[in-house]
Amino acid sequence: MKMFDLKFSTSKAKQGYIGLYFESSAIIEKLQEKIDPYHLRPAQINSHALPIQKNLHCSILQNIHKNISKEVISTMCAAYIDGLYASQYRLHNLSLFENLEGTGANGVPFHYDVLKFDLDAPIVLNLHETLALRLQEYHNHPFSFENYHPHVTIAFVKPNSCGFLLEDYKDLEINLMPKSLKYKSKERKAALETLFDLEAILSF
Repeated sequence: MKMFDLKFSTSKAKQGYIGLYFESSAIIEKLQEKIDPYHLRPAQINSHALPIQKNLHCSILQNIHKNISKEVISTMCAAYIDGLYASQYRLHNLSLFENLEGTGANGVPFHYDVLKFDLDAPIVLNLHETLALRLQEYHNHPFSFENYHPHVTIAFVKPNSCGFLLEDYKDLEINLMPKSLKYKSKERKAALETLFDLEAILSF
């Protein structure tokens, strides 16, 4: 499947976000408990992301421009809702995005790794590509992912700190249940808003 190679603005003031959120997993919680707190990434300036990710999710699209409303995003996603709650979501290949750069709350830069599982769910790729294509075509929109890689982050950790976990869990596969599709506007203090409650749909 072809990925989008898109140029984008790095302006943090224009970032919006949409993500697919999942039910919690006891297996992942046990894995997270094995991470030494010393090995967690320090707090990062201008970021509320905690080093341990308790709200399991996969980012669908980032850098959504301020002029693209929640209603537009919701309308575009609506055709995928049946597929989202009917699909399977398989986590596999515990691995790292390595040597990313951050800035501590004290202003000191640092490097860190992202401990994550790859996500096997074709509908997530399809939704990402649909949003990217339609928003680019109709809204002249700059995007953030040059090569979209569906994944679920487990923790932000210091470099070279989690090799033992990669070995211990190298064959682990986990199926997750979808919970909700959420949206956050570009406003810095904006809260995550639920676009579609997949749990409610599944309960019928």
